[in-house]
This record gives sequence, C-alpha cells and structure tokens, in this order.
Amino acid sequence: PPTPTSAFTGLSLFVSNLPWSLTDSALLDFFSPWSPSSASVRTNSRTRSRGWGTVTFETEEGAKGAMEEMGGTEVGGRVISVRMDFRS
Repeated sequence: PPTPTSAFTGLSLFVSNLPWSLTDSALLDFFSPWSPSSASVRTNSRTRSRGWGTVTFETEEGAKGAMEEMGGTEVGGRVISVRMDFRS
C-alpha cells in the first residue's frame, strides 16, 4: 500500500472505478450516511469523470466507517474500491 505523506490526516478516502457520468454532488450523496464534508470526482478536459475521486470527512470515524461499508459496493453498475487517501 502507499505510504502516508506528512500531510496525511486520515480524513480523506480515495474512491476508484467510478462511473464516467458521476458528479461531485452524486459522490457526496452516496457517502452521506457518514457525513462527508466534501467530495471531488476528477475529470478530464471535457468534464468527463476519470473514474476516481476523493471524499473528505469531518472525523476519522466517519472516514473509517465509510471505507469499511462502501468498499465493494455498486455505484452506477460498477463495483467501487475505497481506501485511505494517503496524500491528504
């Protein structure tokens, strides 16, 4: 697994295998049971999803709970992968 950087907070998750049509607000809604503070889907120059994004939480407990519960679930017909975002 990646090594945490000095900026590692334990509050951000890296989410991959997202549907191409997924938006920031849809990703935020998907993780809403764990009270995320923000979500960002990375896009290409045409604003199409690159298939991954990050979700940030207010607490470590929220991030850990979401990671445990949401990894392997289906979003828009795709099974997503969720892990700690070691860059933030």
